[in-house]
Amino acid sequence: MVRLEDRRLRGLREDGRGRDERVPAITGDGVGAFGLRDAWARTNLTDQLQLYWGQYKCPLVASGNVGDGRLSFIDRTRIGQLFSAPGAYQPGAAVVGDFDAFHFKLAVQNGADSAADGYGIVARAEYQVGEGAKLHEGALGAAQGLNATFGLGYFQDDSQIAGSDFGSAWAADAYVTYDAFSLHAEILDADEELASRALGNTTDDATPYSATAGYLFGEGKYEALVRYQDLDNEADATIVGAGFNYYVNGHATKWQLNASKYDDDAIDGTILQLGLSIGVDSPH
Repeated sequence: MVRLEDRRLRGLREDGRGRDERVPAITGDGVGAFGLRDAWARTNLTDQLQLYWGQYKCPLVASGNVGDGRLSFIDRTRIGQLFSAPGAYQPGAAVVGDFDAFHFKLAVQNGADSAADGYGIVARAEYQVGEGAKLHEGALGAAQGLNATFGLGYFQDDSQIAGSDFGSAWAADAYVTYDAFSLHAEILDADEELASRALGNTTDDATPYSATAGYLFGEGKYEALVRYQDLDNEADATIVGAGFNYYVNGHATKWQLNASKYDDDAIDGTILQLGLSIGVDSPH
């Protein structure tokens, strides 16, 4: 897998605190066709409040908001994948606020059915300790000492899919770094409708969660990581993974080696992945 991108072009999806003035129009993975994802405009309402409108990613969870080129593993967590897939990019409007260490987003989007009869609503609040998560996973580029971003969000989409609402969920997450150590933990409380669409459940709601820990060493050139995910679906699926990253030029150019073990009531298997990311960015 090779990923090509220019991360100097950031939008609401990656700049969670709304401080980058550059707006992307087209993104792609360098392998298949390029497509429109982010295309939006922004204006200041006050010194602390900004209004966005256009097309952008559903901003519910930090694992979905982090840019593609700044992930610690090749793949996002399953929760992050749910809220960063192509269908998560929808037209809408959002109010974003920054008040010292406190940050919030309130977004209304077109909804999963891409029609006018249903809307998606997302509310997310974050509290930052130190310099916060700095919009990337792992410890690379983090300041010394304790830095963290704690988030809480709510999602509801009343679009009608096969006669029922798309679904709703609460989410909580934390990104924490301490010197060379990093920890990311997240949990999603999904109702029955969302659990059926995201996890394959037929009757039950679900509370999937994940935890990722890492250690940066070799003067910031190498990072070792482990990850555990419990999908809390009716098949009792879990995923255990390990990763090793070699940073040639920070996240801009890096090699990634991942091994994951998937297990549920019916099947199990191992996935090996090797990835090379090539981009244009500062060293971190």
